[in-house]
Amino acid sequence: MPCDPCLMLLYRSFRGAENIRKVFFALGGEEFPTHDTLMRETELTLHHVRDGLNFLRGAGLVWGDNCHGLSEGGWRLLELLRHAEQPEPSAALCDDCLLEIGTLLPADGYMVLAQLRGRGLCSRHELLIGTGLTVAKLREALVVLEGAQLIQGARGRVFRLSEAGQRLEWLLQRQRVTGPGAPPGVSR
Repeated sequence: MPCDPCLMLLYRSFRGAENIRKVFFALGGEEFPTHDTLMRETELTLHHVRDGLNFLRGAGLVWGDNCHGLSEGGWRLLELLRHAEQPEPSAALCDDCLLEIGTLLPADGYMVLAQLRGRGLCSRHELLIGTGLTVAKLREALVVLEGAQLIQGARGRVFRLSEAGQRLEWLLQRQRVTGPGAPPGVSR
C-alpha cells in the first residue's frame, strides 16, 4: 500500500477530474459494485466509468474486473480524506510506492512503456503499430499509465514517459542487477 504522502499525491492527480472523483467515492459507498451500479450512482456513461476505473487501477486504488472495490490503499485514502488533518502530499512518488504501483501494471502497460523508453514523444499511431494492441486496449493502457503517473500525454495524441516513469524504469533496471532483496550498491 502506498504511504500516506504518496496517497495524497495520487489524490491530487485526480481531485480536479470530476468523473474519476465520482467513481472513487462511489466505490467507497458500496461493496463490489458492477459497471451498471456505478453508472447509476455516478450518473456517468459506461465509457466514463471505465476510464475512471482504469485511472484508479493505475494508481493502485482499485482492483477487480466485473465487480470493483477499493484496494487497501483506496480505503486508506478515503479514511485520510475524512479527517481535517491530512498529510502533505509528497512532491513525487517515493521509490517504494513507485515499485509497488509498477507491480500492479497490466502487461499491456509494460508494452506501452517499452515503446516510450528512450524516445521523446510518441504518437498514438506509433504506439498502436509498436505494441500491436487494439485501439481499445491501447486506450485502456494509456489511462492506467496516466493514473500511475508514469506517462504524460499532450491532448491525448502524443505521449512520453514522465519523471516517475523514467524513475520506475531505472528502479526496475537496478532491481534486475542487484536482485529484489539486495541492498543498494550490491550486485549479484
